[in-house]
Amino acid sequence: MASGLCRCAAFGAGTPILRQDVRRTTLWLNPLVQSLLRAYPYFFFHYLFNRLILTRPDLRALWERVGPIEARPLHTLQNYAREPDRLADALSELERGDWQVQKLNWRSDLATPYWSAVMRQLTDRVPQESPGHSVQLAGGPSR
Repeated sequence: MASGLCRCAAFGAGTPILRQDVRRTTLWLNPLVQSLLRAYPYFFFHYLFNRLILTRPDLRALWERVGPIEARPLHTLQNYAREPDRLADALSELERGDWQVQKLNWRSDLATPYWSAVMRQLTDRVPQESPGHSVQLAGGPSR
């Protein structure tokens, strides 16, 4: 699969057919295209989101109301990880519960004291689904 991701990224970078027009990015979602190229698109979820925005006016309207989001606050946990003695600050702010979504990096070493404590704090806050109960997603059906 990893080689497919690399081929796909390389192919997409040099293929004007699949990258010039935002509507063409949805071609990557076609199973026939994936099987012919024998590649899984690296940015699959971006393309899926794009398809939803292009085909669902209700979701497009919601997305357009969001407006621009400043990236700096979304990297706070990563920035704290680079500075010594910021674990207490990170855990304290996470405890407040009013944080924006945080961008995490798959390269982070979860075995370090900082990341293991942060991830434990984050996973402890995830609502657990108990037998016979369902979690209600905002604006969506329960699962």
